[in-house]
Amino acid sequence: PEGGERAVITLDGKYLPTKPF
Repeated sequence: PEGGERAVITLDGKYLPTKPF
């Protein structure tokens, strides 16, 4: 994760930020 932010890995293997878009 960049900037030390948390990230969630979906079942598809995608990285999603925990912050809202």
